Amino acid sequence: MLELHWRIFFGMFIGLILANYFYYSFGAADRVKKNEFLSDLAFQAISVINSQMASDATALRSGVGLYAASKSVERNEWQRFLQKIALDQHKSGMLGMGVVLRIPRKEISSFEIKSQKDDYKDFKVHTLGGVESDLKYAYPILYVEPFEKNRDAIGLDLASELNRRLAAEAAIDSGTLSIS
Repeated sequence: MLELHWRIFFGMFIGLILANYFYYSFGAADRVKKNEFLSDLAFQAISVINSQMASDATALRSGVGLYAASKSVERNEWQRFLQKIALDQHKSGMLGMGVVLRIPRKEISSFEIKSQKDDYKDFKVHTLGGVESDLKYAYPILYVEPFEKNRDAIGLDLASELNRRLAAEAAIDSGTLSIS
């Protein structure tokens, strides 16, 4: 009787070893195929994202070019410019395209008054979370399109959020575009 138990145990043990062998042997090939598929999918996603970011960067560079070629750009000119480059039809992750100016903090009041006369009657520089900054400069958004979707961004001081402030300062320091 004891010998029968050993034979049953031994048969089950060999069966378990063979089952594991076949599971891992055939499963490994399947896992390799799945990994290759996922790698290809990730590569395609990265390619699409890089292509879109390059397109976004081109749109932003054209905005920089508009400012460089002009003594000043008024709100209606900014709107017409973005209509011509079809920003609203530009399929990207970009929520809007705006104009950000660097303003010394001591000049914010006069900047607000001028902006209220020129563009927005209720223009006010404001921060994220309402926390005022002690930094030397503010980086308020003066224009942004599409306007209706981004109305609350008008006057937002990008210096109130670290990543946006660093992007604005990097663009100023390097003279190149910076995306945040």
